[in-house]
Order: sequence, then C-alpha cells, then structure tokens
Amino acid sequence: MLKRYLISNTDTELIIIKNPARAKVNFYLILLFTIIWYVALIRGHKSTTDSWGFIFYLVPLLLIPQAFKYLTSGFSSSKITFSKNTRTADIYGKKRIKFDDVKKVLVDYPNKYVIDECTLHLVLFNGEKVQIDRSDANFNSEIIQTARSIARVRGVTIEDKHPYEEKL
Repeated sequence: MLKRYLISNTDTELIIIKNPARAKVNFYLILLFTIIWYVALIRGHKSTTDSWGFIFYLVPLLLIPQAFKYLTSGFSSSKITFSKNTRTADIYGKKRIKFDDVKKVLVDYPNKYVIDECTLHLVLFNGEKVQIDRSDANFNSEIIQTARSIARVRGVTIEDKHPYEEKL
C-alpha cells in the first residue's frame, strides 16, 4: 500500500511530501471503475420507453470532483520543510513559521458527528491555525504519525480532537 506521506528526517531538517503516486493510483482506479461501469451498462442495456436506466449512466458523474482532486494533487508538489538549523518551518513554499511561534500540533475533525474528514494543523501562540493537511479520516493513523514527527522535531505536544477514540 502506498503511504500518504514521504517523510525524510535528517539531522538538519524534516521534510514531509504528500505522495503524488498515491493520488495518481486513486485517479486511475476511479477512471478504471468508470470505464468498467459504462462497458457493463452498454453491454447490458435494454431499450424500453419506461426505463429509468439512464440514471445509471449519470452515477459516475458523482466521482468527477474526487477524480479532479486526485488528478491535481498527483501532479502538484506539496512539500513542508522543518529546518532545525534555522528553526523555521516552510509550509508549501507559501508560509514561513518560526519554531518558537508554534504552540502545539492539532489533529482535528471538523464535523464531530460525521467523522469522515481529518485535518492536521500547527497552532500558533497567537491563536492562528496553519493547516498542514486535510484528508479522509481513514488516513487517521498516517496523519497521527506525521503529527508525532512534527511534534518531535518542534518539541511540542499533540492534541487529538477525535471524539470517539482514545486520545494520544
């Protein structure tokens, strides 16, 4: 199974890269499912005037947003670098944070009643949350491992806001 993150921890820096191969594989799986779906529909199609069969032709259209998400993340680089020498974190090349500004690492679930999404944040002392990642909750263990790596480098605590399971 492909891991969600590629993590490189050296004496000077921690580099976290979202694995683009995983997104590409997921995109190709959706594409394969769609092709098989339409082949099965076309081969088994029976033409009747009062049939609701056309609805089955529309079902794969529901996968378009997810397929687009996998396609874009499969070809874009998502890299986070925690430099131990300069004591800074470079978040996707867009934001630079000093280690001393980070209060804790937060694993959160935006919807407490339907736990299907998980977020990873750095919480700063000024109260600002810097989002590192947002993913399906079934990748929870990988997100927690990444949170532990970040907390180890930074020397801060991890807060897991999962409402139903044991906390970290």
